[in-house]
Amino acid sequence: MSLTDTFIRNVKPTSSPRKYFDGEGLFLYVPPNGSKLWRMSYRFNGKTKLLSFGKYPTVGLRDARARKEEAKVMLDKGIDPSEQKKKQKEEQQMRDSIQIGDEITTIGGIMGRVVTVKEDSLIIETGADRTKMKITRWAIQTNNTAEDRLQAERAAQAAAKEAEKAQQENAPVEEAPVEETTDAEAKAE
Repeated sequence: MSLTDTFIRNVKPTSSPRKYFDGEGLFLYVPPNGSKLWRMSYRFNGKTKLLSFGKYPTVGLRDARARKEEAKVMLDKGIDPSEQKKKQKEEQQMRDSIQIGDEITTIGGIMGRVVTVKEDSLIIETGADRTKMKITRWAIQTNNTAEDRLQAERAAQAAAKEAEKAQQENAPVEEAPVEETTDAEAKAE
C-alpha cells in the first residue's frame, strides 16, 4: 500500500521506532521523538545501504518519491547514490571555502585567482593581463588552494595516526645477545 499525505500528517510517534513503507525501498521512519524522516533502503554490491532524503514536511511525499526515482536511475547506471551524495557535499564544501587569493579552475578549464567573493558568484583574474571574469560558484571545478589545505590536513591526520600507532607498538627493544668470550679467546686476540 502506498502512503498518502493525509496518512503521513496523522502518524503519531510510538514508544518504539516505526517504519511506514511506500514501495521500492522508500519508507517514512518515525522515531519516538516524533520526527518523520524519509529513507530509502537499497542494495549495492551485495550490501544493504540506507539513503536519507530529509524530514517531512520539508520534503513532501511527491519530492521523496522523485528522489527515490533519481536514486534508482543512479543504481541502474552502477553508481552508489550514497557515495554520490557524499561527493556532492564535499564539492559544495570546497566551493563554500573559497577565499580571496585562492587559485581556482573552472569547469571550462579557465584558471584564475579569486579577487572578489559574493554569495552566488566570484570574480577572478586570469592570465598575465589580469582579465577579470565573473563566474558562478557551480562552475568551479577545483579550488587549488582549498584542495591543498585539505590534502595537507589529511596528510597531518595520517601522520598523527602513524605516530600514535608507532608509539603504541613501541615496546621495549630487545638488545642483541652479547657473545661471551673466554679468557683464552681474549688473550688470543
